[in-house]
Amino acid sequence: MPISAAKDQFAWRGPASDRVAKPFSSKIKELVIPPKGEKVLPTASGMMLILIGLCIGLAAYNTENNILFAALSLLIATIVLSGIFCWSNFVSARWRLETSSTFRVGEDGEISVVVENARQRFPLFCLTFDVGNEKTNEIYELHLRESVAPGASSRLVWSHRPKQRCVARFKIFEAMSTFPFGFLRKHIPGECVVEAKIWSARIEYQRLKMTGSGFG
Repeated sequence: MPISAAKDQFAWRGPASDRVAKPFSSKIKELVIPPKGEKVLPTASGMMLILIGLCIGLAAYNTENNILFAALSLLIATIVLSGIFCWSNFVSARWRLETSSTFRVGEDGEISVVVENARQRFPLFCLTFDVGNEKTNEIYELHLRESVAPGASSRLVWSHRPKQRCVARFKIFEAMSTFPFGFLRKHIPGECVVEAKIWSARIEYQRLKMTGSGFG
């Protein structure tokens, strides 16, 4: 099925969507103070790691055991490095939203997220996109399961079957990364919106044959 891009084919969104690269100092500042709409949350395994760290920390201070202090330092370093790598995985990522040229009720259409790696040296890993229809609150997760080489792109496809005729607003609600350890999840607003008309279902045409001559 033919695919049509958003109004501006090169209307990329994401950290690497700006035509002018950000200074390195600004990137470091964003690491400490995330821009509006961005957040970092621990996953279930990350919460467990934090809980284990608190337990080891209490035991280390009560017993003054150097081995426990070393284990606590290792856990803290793991969490900090997880946050840094999770942030760096997003720095050179950009994406856009594409949809099928036509949608019909009861027929499959495609909504695609095109992900590009603007890096020159390192690949892009483990991104997840929440894509859906704003009007029906239908949300679907698209996972980047393979790495994207520097300068390359990948297409993530959602096969969507509309249930009613309307003007749909397909949107990337947010992009997420759990790279590299899965302890932290970084969220960034998707910011891509594409409108598409959903037409009525096809009706089978039946030709009626005259059984009589039509004369009395």
